[in-house]
Amino acid sequence: MRRSPLIRLLVVCAFCLGPKLAYACKECGNLLNLTLQELYNLEIVQMNALGAHMHPDGERMFGYHYMFMNMEGIRDGRSGVTPAQIFARHPNYTVAHVKMEMHEHMFDAMYAPSDRVTLMAMLPYKRMSMLHTTPTGTMFTQHARGVGDLEIMGMFTVSGDIKKTGHRLMADVGLSLPTGSTNVQDHDRGDATKPLVKLEYPMQLGSGTYDLLPGLTYLGDSGKWAWGVQAMATLRIGRNSRDYRLGNQFQASGWVAYGLSEWLAPYVRVESRIAKNISGRDPAYGLVPKSGEASPDKQAGERVSVWDWLNEPSRWWGPEGIVRRVLEHLALTGGALGVALVAGLFIGWVGRRSRHLGGFTLLLGVAAGASLAWRVPQVRPWQLALVFGLVAASPIARATSLGFGAVDRSARAAAERAGMTAWQILARLELPCARGRIAQGARAGAVGLVGLVTAAPLTPTNDLVG
Repeated sequence: MRRSPLIRLLVVCAFCLGPKLAYACKECGNLLNLTLQELYNLEIVQMNALGAHMHPDGERMFGYHYMFMNMEGIRDGRSGVTPAQIFARHPNYTVAHVKMEMHEHMFDAMYAPSDRVTLMAMLPYKRMSMLHTTPTGTMFTQHARGVGDLEIMGMFTVSGDIKKTGHRLMADVGLSLPTGSTNVQDHDRGDATKPLVKLEYPMQLGSGTYDLLPGLTYLGDSGKWAWGVQAMATLRIGRNSRDYRLGNQFQASGWVAYGLSEWLAPYVRVESRIAKNISGRDPAYGLVPKSGEASPDKQAGERVSVWDWLNEPSRWWGPEGIVRRVLEHLALTGGALGVALVAGLFIGWVGRRSRHLGGFTLLLGVAAGASLAWRVPQVRPWQLALVFGLVAASPIARATSLGFGAVDRSARAAAERAGMTAWQILARLELPCARGRIAQGARAGAVGLVGLVTAAPLTPTNDLVG
């Protein structure tokens, strides 16, 4: 299948506890005041590199990540094939799989017993669906859900220091525990009146084996430049209770980033993934598999370099092209930022004397993000803009409240004695005094939106522009 990695990080709730949370900017006391470079030093900003997130001594972090993936189409090497071609080549196949969706809720915990060692545990909960077609054109969907495999990992700094810029080399040693089921079933042809049948290999929740997760990561930075190289592998040990072993997987990637400003640091990432075929065979699928996904010798694949992806004309033009996606990104970012400014300014002004404003805005953002995370396939573009705007409104509301709260009460009382109306006081006194804080909050909200909306145009919604 052709894979489209959609939302990598739609909602992230992470809480850091420890004595050294702000070692990179001791005067800040608030993450909203940190520059991008300081966030990099704090390792709050990551470039999607598992195994590169280190913490200082004593720090703890608990996180939640939501990911949505949509895999659509059938490919033979680099060429696309139709279901009719699949059935012609394999007369024994009774179904072909044309689309698969996965919603993954990842819960993780991290702890650093020292500056050079960070321990991590991750447990996913998955909801998957696969759309099938038969030789006669009949379509049906089957579903799977449950806990996946638990991963525990130790990350070790071999060379360098996480508190300093320069070069760092890190080694990762992990183990995947078989907590996910390898016997996931659903009704035959998706019909609740028919008996349960075992779903194909990609629809199983776990590997059923203990898997080694070794890795090596190099990070470097100088001035506004940052770069890195990473190699990781998943090595299967033995066979599971169903008498098969998933293929080993290998991943290598490299990236270069440049900080154009305090809030924008674009980067280029090149990645290669290799997956091997399954060893053995699950007896539930029979000696002659009825589909490619049930065939152990058709699970291997390679995805190498960003150049192959960019070299296809369809990547640039058409409904899935880069040009359209850029327009979608700008439209959604602009709409969400407008919502964030209106909501943030209003909430901040109304709650300028409230002690509970921070908690209220935090709950608002979490509730808005959670509502979207559970209903990704149903949302429309304007709903995305509304939800993202409410998430980004929290720092704007907080900054607005602090700005208005900093206005001297004696100055406000003097303005009232001079006969100024409430609107005149707002326009001539309060806003000029608070605009610095408001600008900081707007910048923090915009930075969050740029990262959040980067993934949003790839959600399976209606067109976001046009």
